Amino acid sequence: MIKQYLKPRSVAEALALKAEHSEQAVFLGGGSKLNAALTQTSRETVIALDALELTGIEADGHSRRIGAMTRVQELCDSELIPDSLKQAAHFIYSRNLRNQATLGGEIVARQRESHLLPALIALNAKLELANGERLDIERYQQEHAGALIVAVHLDDIRRPLACQRVSQTVDGWSVLSAAVAVEPAGGYRMVLSGLEPQVLRLKEIEQMQIEGEALQQAVYRAVNPMSDVRGSESYKRYISGW
Repeated sequence: MIKQYLKPRSVAEALALKAEHSEQAVFLGGGSKLNAALTQTSRETVIALDALELTGIEADGHSRRIGAMTRVQELCDSELIPDSLKQAAHFIYSRNLRNQATLGGEIVARQRESHLLPALIALNAKLELANGERLDIERYQQEHAGALIVAVHLDDIRRPLACQRVSQTVDGWSVLSAAVAVEPAGGYRMVLSGLEPQVLRLKEIEQMQIEGEALQQAVYRAVNPMSDVRGSESYKRYISGW
């Protein structure tokens, strides 16, 4: 239950408040996760980020810098965002949720059925932290989870990306979200969500450089899905290699 709501006016103040309250506090973006019934926080103190001016999309040639507090709906509406990433953003079915959810919040939440994380990881997006460090999402999750993100960088929006979502209903939880992006030097990145507790990047399969039926069979063998209300293990394996 949230008992204390703090509203810093600068990034420095936000970091100071986090240091003061330590594990008892959590950063609050749009609130679509921390206030939701299934994902609400158990921490008593939230540090709201809406006054920190961390919004907006900036273009520099083919690269993009997206503020961490930019709403997901802004991604869908912006002419500066590639259509493939807009498609992944639209996998969040509700416009109301897209208007509330922030890009940084979608990354920090690390939800099993995340729609945007597969696309961002496939695009090799870089996170800019409040301390100025820039790192990829996988390293952030392993070493800096919970650190304040101020922006997301895309180095080249021309990078080909394909996204797919499988769900039982339009507004239901995803059984699977998948993203595949072509690497500049050849090869591809393949990322899945919804199958395992965390988003899954298939690095070993990426290194095989295979395609067609061989690729389908490799994915089928590589995933380790859990049976739940979304579907059985065998069904999830099947659609993963489909």
